[in-house]
Amino acid sequence: MGMAGYRKYVCPNDSTLFVFVDWSNSNAAVWYQYAGGIQQPTDLTTREFENEEQAIEAVSVYVQRLPR
Repeated sequence: MGMAGYRKYVCPNDSTLFVFVDWSNSNAAVWYQYAGGIQQPTDLTTREFENEEQAIEAVSVYVQRLPR
């Protein structure tokens, strides 16, 4: 059975990172939607992970690499 849910992260630069996690076949497909500002384009990245730990680690790295 797959699960889906939203996660919201506040980035170090006070921007917001919205993450949608969709579990299927024991894999997690994670969509990062980074809203850097009202007039800035959205950076949307999709990746798949084997477990939630990998997804959390990737999100942490992604947040750290965002411009400050």
